[in-house]
Amino acid sequence: MRRSVACVLFTWIASVGAAEALLLEHATAPGDPGSPPATLPKALRDQLGPHGTRPLLLVAAHPQCPCLPATLAELRQVLAQAPDVDVRLLLQLPTTVPTAWRPERIAALEQQWPAACVADRDGALAHALHLATSGHVLVYGTGGELRFSGGITAGRGHVGDNPGSRTLRRVLQGERGPAGYPAVFGCPLRADSTGHERACCNTGPGDRDAPRH
Repeated sequence: MRRSVACVLFTWIASVGAAEALLLEHATAPGDPGSPPATLPKALRDQLGPHGTRPLLLVAAHPQCPCLPATLAELRQVLAQAPDVDVRLLLQLPTTVPTAWRPERIAALEQQWPAACVADRDGALAHALHLATSGHVLVYGTGGELRFSGGITAGRGHVGDNPGSRTLRRVLQGERGPAGYPAVFGCPLRADSTGHERACCNTGPGDRDAPRH
């Protein structure tokens, strides 16, 4: 009897350990880094609005991605120390709405970032910029040159100091040098597919809007 209980307990511990390992692997697995253009095309520059003497910061943002709040929390921290930049959140808005789509998340983003939200119908802008992962941040200088490309969190949905946010802060504060290319942690940009729901970083049936620490 004791041997049976011990076997059951061992099996349960092993299963929990394996599940935790898979979750950790998923949380720390970077997304597709994409291949953004080294120079912002003039057509996109005009479409995204004039930025004149200030850098242009773009965020590929899938509104349903539970990792996104962490990216935006990090972005606010960076902008508090380097505010002289034009920000655009490229909000993926699908023509064919996925089953679990939650429009209130878009409304919340528009309320929190009223001057920054740009409707990216079916991900056309993200596609033109060769971006594939929600939370991918780009910074283009006043001459249209790429100065930063990558993520600004240490993992999926993780808030806290990390190399990406530090690099972005230095870039916005005027540090010269090559563009930073830190890993991007987020969900795939699949605005027209319910595949986003299956591939997303939710790990349970509950809602995961709150950033993890």
